[in-house]
Amino acid sequence: MKKVLLFTHGIDIDGYGCAILAKLAFGNDVEIHYADNFELDEKFAQRVYGVSAKQVLEDTADKKHLFETAKTNLQDFEKIYITDHCLSYPLCQFVDEDKETVSKLLVLDHHESRKAEQGKFDWVKIVENIRENNKACGTNLFYFHLINQGKIFPSYAIARWARLTTLCDTWTWKGSPCEDDCIKLDILGKALGREKYVEHFTEKLFKEMSKSQPSFEFSSEEKNLIEEYQVAYSKKLDEYVSKIKIVDFDGMKAGFVHIKDLFKNDIAEKVRSLPLAQKVDFLLMPVDDRESVSLRNINPNCDVSKIAQAHGGGGHFAAASIPKENLKGLVDDKNLGAN
Repeated sequence: MKKVLLFTHGIDIDGYGCAILAKLAFGNDVEIHYADNFELDEKFAQRVYGVSAKQVLEDTADKKHLFETAKTNLQDFEKIYITDHCLSYPLCQFVDEDKETVSKLLVLDHHESRKAEQGKFDWVKIVENIRENNKACGTNLFYFHLINQGKIFPSYAIARWARLTTLCDTWTWKGSPCEDDCIKLDILGKALGREKYVEHFTEKLFKEMSKSQPSFEFSSEEKNLIEEYQVAYSKKLDEYVSKIKIVDFDGMKAGFVHIKDLFKNDIAEKVRSLPLAQKVDFLLMPVDDRESVSLRNINPNCDVSKIAQAHGGGGHFAAASIPKENLKGLVDDKNLGAN
């Protein structure tokens, strides 16, 4: 049987969710590669063409040789998915000429900042809303695609889990009837980490699929883990908030602080509830365990995706990121780039 190759975002439960769906749909016949915000080009180029992304895009690159290499490297795969992520526009242009690879490739993304350029290619699907007032994310786009392809049959348990993932990833959980469960799922993603989270929920959802009356509930063991994690997490979050400095950036006021990746969303939620929210437009956060800088809006009228695009990054209106290298020299920070 031919296999499936998946490249997915590797830093949050939306990217993890795509890996879980792939395992449920294809079992052991899926090969998964996780990519950080600015790693996808390199990982794709190395796996498909056997060289670096820079070599692929050089004017002197031998396209015919690279296309033949891709044909060999992908001969065991009938489908290639990129979910919750997208190749850069220059790499998309190159890949679009590789007709054999493109015939197997489908990108399912929901990041608006990529729509104008990457959205021009037929094999790239950038969708912001599944339906009116129902935002898209990588997990629900992949879920509906797999259902349409007959690879996964609709299940209450998977639909519920995918819905919670979507609400978390699109920041629309607050005030919803699912708010409490969204918080629990998000915390489990942080507490378990990527590999354990994917393993845990693949097994959990697979068991529910085999039942005549599947459900989606958190077990007592999951609840205990959540409670223990919340105590330690809250203490660390307060510590990060106390270290925020206000700096001028692109004509606006930014709250600048180094963080670990786990905290980049919740610190914004915390700041929005504090008097500090009246003093800053957005948060500018070098991520010490990533090669990226996260941006989160605090002023609801601040579009951080535009700020990110001006500095070689991208993302959403309320959340975006830029390569850490691109921040050097723009902020007085001797620790920038230190992990």
